Amino acid sequence: MTLPSASANRFIALQGAYNVRDLGGYPAGTGETRWGTLFRADALHHLSADDQHNLRTRGVKTVIDLRHGAEVETQPNVFAQADDIRYHNIPIFRASVAGNSSGQTPDLPAIYRYIVEECRAGVTEVLTTIADAEAGGVLFHCTAGKDRTGIIAALLLDMAGVDAETIADDYALTTAAMAHIRPRLLERVREEGGSVEQMDRLLSSHREDMLGFMAYLHERYGDAAHYAREIGLTDEHIARLRERLIASQVASHLA
Repeated sequence: MTLPSASANRFIALQGAYNVRDLGGYPAGTGETRWGTLFRADALHHLSADDQHNLRTRGVKTVIDLRHGAEVETQPNVFAQADDIRYHNIPIFRASVAGNSSGQTPDLPAIYRYIVEECRAGVTEVLTTIADAEAGGVLFHCTAGKDRTGIIAALLLDMAGVDAETIADDYALTTAAMAHIRPRLLERVREEGGSVEQMDRLLSSHREDMLGFMAYLHERYGDAAHYAREIGLTDEHIARLRERLIASQVASHLA
């Protein structure tokens, strides 16, 4: 991988989640993304009291839960009732996309294209919520912290001027976390009578899949900022996202 040396400190060690990462320290235009501003994560329902304190001390003030209703109902977010953290449940999918009526399993590139093309309402709400969030860290997450979370992270990093190779490397970091996450997810599928084999194929995080998505995004829309405008974000929203991610002079350079 070609990640910056600071990436060694990117994972946040917690007892109840394994894919919680800071998106700071990536080369972005003439600067780098800020640490302690945006965090991506897997599900948070198993976080201990110490885990929650850890995230609070890192400045997390907003949590955005990308999971759909059934996921939230069976595994409620520990911050949903918090007084000091703003919690938003903004589902990207309205139901699982692990399979369809024909029994075929969509591949990851197809799922990622589906997110940006067919789940625009959710993507728009997530991006505007981050742009409008109060000062402090914003953490967004799904179940594994890979697909829904990965696409939101990719769009944000692209808007900040991070190159596609680095975005793909960030995506691929989930591979290390999957050693802990995969058994739990497969066991749940088994209990629900689903196809473990189909699900296992969807739990990979090869950088080539993200590079394919980035190529699609750039060919179809030019970049994430143009995509964001097409789905309803204003120039002010985009400027605020860039200001949150990177130093103000870099944000101006990218405008």
